[in-house]
Amino acid sequence: MFFSYVLPPEDLQVHADALLEVHARCTPYFHTKPRDVSPHALAYLQGQLLCDSRRNMSKMATKGVPLNEQALSHFISTSPWEEAPLIEAIGREAVSLLCGEGAEGALILDESGVPKQGTSSVGVARQYCGALGKVDNCQVGVFLAYARGHQATLVDKRLYLPEAWTEDPERCEQAGIPEEVRTFHTKAKLGLEMIRQAKARGLAFS
Repeated sequence: MFFSYVLPPEDLQVHADALLEVHARCTPYFHTKPRDVSPHALAYLQGQLLCDSRRNMSKMATKGVPLNEQALSHFISTSPWEEAPLIEAIGREAVSLLCGEGAEGALILDESGVPKQGTSSVGVARQYCGALGKVDNCQVGVFLAYARGHQATLVDKRLYLPEAWTEDPERCEQAGIPEEVRTFHTKAKLGLEMIRQAKARGLAFS
């Protein structure tokens, strides 16, 4: 995703300390039988904070993170750690931090588009891109946030695959898309899946 913000040095330090605390709690989720990729997770998050414009692996690697572009890309694309347990833990922590005992937040469901060049990125197609306000080449994701008052955090996501992708098994295979997610779903259905998953995980919302 594309986020544009610039943090002053003193705020970077504050967020860096908080980031280390969060990373320490999440380290077990990045353990796999052959290896521990939690240092890669920390480097990726550091890159997200240090970049002040469009974020990609190449730019992150030039910002002093302890991994090169190839290692960062492998961590995100092909590293075997499981994301579902981490997402579930984020949801539990969101409820605890935003609501406390006995209160409930609300779910916010929306899509977001990321402008993209070329045809290789998974799900990229000419489609409506909210970030641009028009139809253009982009990827589109559907996101679920948990909110209370003026505070919110993302708790789930789905990548929207246009029919041009799901009807082309060879293209899906080349892009490394798992077979179980190669079926076309509307954005509304992806959103409903996330709401049902939130209920199944015990996420308390009103």
